[in-house]
Amino acid sequence: MSWVGSGLRGALFTLIAAQPSVAHADVDAGTELALLRATVVCDQPAAPGRLRCDVEARGKQGTIRWADVEVVSAPGFITPLRGRAGPREATTREADLWRWSLGLASRDRGEGEVTVRVRAVVCEGDLCTPAEVVAAGHVKVGA
Repeated sequence: MSWVGSGLRGALFTLIAAQPSVAHADVDAGTELALLRATVVCDQPAAPGRLRCDVEARGKQGTIRWADVEVVSAPGFITPLRGRAGPREATTREADLWRWSLGLASRDRGEGEVTVRVRAVVCEGDLCTPAEVVAAGHVKVGA
């Protein structure tokens, strides 16, 4: 395995990593060169209590060798039960698709965005490149 270093490969990684990547529900790094896409789908419970957000990461090309997800932000009425889910907590680990289920607790009614960051190592043959993408899912607690 070789990691992206200086020169053209380093410039390509810098270009990919520097792209803005925040959007709702379905996000890629904003460029055709993006290696990773992420989606977030959250439960819409009728009353405060526990809820779940499912995060899916897809490699646009190559194989995902390692990945994790962390909660970056949540509305004030929601608390993540864990701030990060690592590779071992992934419920699905296929070559180009990984999924996690994140537990959250709502203390009150309301709505807002739960934002996560997915980090991954995506490999094509012997060339492995780190990738990162931010995605948000809408959550509404109560009617």
